[in-house]
Amino acid sequence: MQPFISVPSLKNQSLKDLTTWRIGGYSTEVFFPATIEEIQRIVVHYRMLDRPLSVMGYGSNLLIDDRGFDGGIIVLKKNFCKHTLDHTDLLVLEAGFACPKLARLAWTMGFKNLAFLSGIPGSIGGAIQMNAGAHHHAIMDYVKKVEMIDTYGNIHLFDRSVIEASYRQTHFPIKGIVTRAWIALEQEGLLSLTEVLAHRSRTQPLAAWSCGSVFKNPHATISAGWLIEQVGLKGFVYNELEISVKHANFMLNTGNASSQDVLTLTRMIQQRVYLLTGYILQPEYQTLGSCF
Repeated sequence: MQPFISVPSLKNQSLKDLTTWRIGGYSTEVFFPATIEEIQRIVVHYRMLDRPLSVMGYGSNLLIDDRGFDGGIIVLKKNFCKHTLDHTDLLVLEAGFACPKLARLAWTMGFKNLAFLSGIPGSIGGAIQMNAGAHHHAIMDYVKKVEMIDTYGNIHLFDRSVIEASYRQTHFPIKGIVTRAWIALEQEGLLSLTEVLAHRSRTQPLAAWSCGSVFKNPHATISAGWLIEQVGLKGFVYNELEISVKHANFMLNTGNASSQDVLTLTRMIQQRVYLLTGYILQPEYQTLGSCF
């Protein structure tokens, strides 16, 4: 008899509406845990079943297969998003806490160093997993400790010194789920919250369905969006996908685009940029499903 898990969940749930790209099929089961203990129970349960299990925050930076995901999904943004203050200059955040919300919270408390996060449309857990950043800042610059649950349901606490981080990637000592993070608050900062929000509104298609940035920048001084624009693809339309005229590193779902459309257009962009410039663009988005 399979063990019972008393965690809120939905069976055969469409994942499309849980992502910012509005692309993807169904998952066997979607969970909305509120505590670390609930996440542990889900992890142990799925390990016993020998079934795939994945994690989502706000569904940005994520491409889900149109055929769905034959397994369970843990969604953290709904219930697992609380925060506490550790001393006077350290915030402890659950992984589902939104990056823009953290930027605003820190700013209202008089701390300016996290203003760059207001332009990142995702959760703290996801941001830490990929070392998300903007305006020459990255979240791992300010992380002091990370709590994780491994694939057996055990809890680990890692100091920043044992976590490897570089441009858009983070390597932990174990495989698992980021559950909480301790993030430093600093009064000094070169960016203002108003400036970051204004820049984002001016340069990015915020109202459209997108994953955020599609490609990593190939070099510190050369942006993927600039390269895509230089090869003449800004505004290019493929089926119901459009390369944004506002920012060429944004791929917009204008109606009912498919995951295969995204993969095809991604390859088209990569091939054209490499052919005309010699630069190799690497996707920034993560994939989930059987076709990847």
